Amino acid sequence: MQKRTGRKDFIKMLRGFSLVEPSFKVWTLTFGDHKSIRTGDGMEFREFRQYEHGDDIASLDVEASLRTGEKLARLNLTEEKVKCAVILDDSPSLGYYGMRGTALLAAGCYLMSAIKKKDPASMIIYSNDGKIPFISPNIFSAEDAIGLLLDLFDRSVSRINQQRKNTFAELASKISRCADLSNSLAVMVSDFSFSDVFVYHDDASKKEKLTGYGEFKRGMDMLSGGREARDIALIGVAPYWNDFLELRGFFSIEDSETGQKKTIHFDNASAGRFVARQRSRERILKEHSRFLDIPMAWLHSGDNVSEEIEKTFI
Repeated sequence: MQKRTGRKDFIKMLRGFSLVEPSFKVWTLTFGDHKSIRTGDGMEFREFRQYEHGDDIASLDVEASLRTGEKLARLNLTEEKVKCAVILDDSPSLGYYGMRGTALLAAGCYLMSAIKKKDPASMIIYSNDGKIPFISPNIFSAEDAIGLLLDLFDRSVSRINQQRKNTFAELASKISRCADLSNSLAVMVSDFSFSDVFVYHDDASKKEKLTGYGEFKRGMDMLSGGREARDIALIGVAPYWNDFLELRGFFSIEDSETGQKKTIHFDNASAGRFVARQRSRERILKEHSRFLDIPMAWLHSGDNVSEEIEKTFI
């Protein structure tokens, strides 16, 4: 089996992404080549928001800040910039076969790309633990991005809670309520192991089919914001399936969502069927995502994950 990425290798890969040329435009391949929009010194007032480190000092509204006791920035309609957000589905099922390290590397790739373009970037982390998603402050430097990702890398993966099902509907609902993604480019990184949206093998037709397309569509509508100016893309993370082709004998496999264990026997034929179904699952999810006009790509964990990320997104 492929070895898991260690902390030193993880740091090395992240620094590699942080040192790339500005032409490494991860966002532009996924969403189309449109940079920050509505920039300039507009006069039409939209709203106040918290003044953050790195904001233009000219946007600080002194009168409103003195009146409320908080540092408030004045946001005008023509001053908005495209924001880049990475949504990480950090549920327990991501903690298998090195997938979590791959997901964090992909998140780092997007964050570094946004920083190179000098666009505000943030990270939204959903953990399926009943709590509201974590939303980072705007990230302006590679050091801040690496610090956040290393903190996640070092954090132990949450234990499986058999009482809580990981549903796409809840993920989309919580993120859309908590995070302001208006006028944003967002990418969601997940293994797409959900109890309400999944691909199953239909014995009658001997084909893989998607269950929960309605929930998938409604969730994507919530994340993409309907009529608001948002673009979203999906990054699926999966094991390196070729490793499973080499398995022979009886193996105890734990369900990544429920924690239930079962024994599976692998031989030449069954290993091939297992891998074929996993690849079919990826293809079906990608096709249904395309039906909604949402781009989707898959990454597979392994020794060459950094090279795969570059090949996938450049």
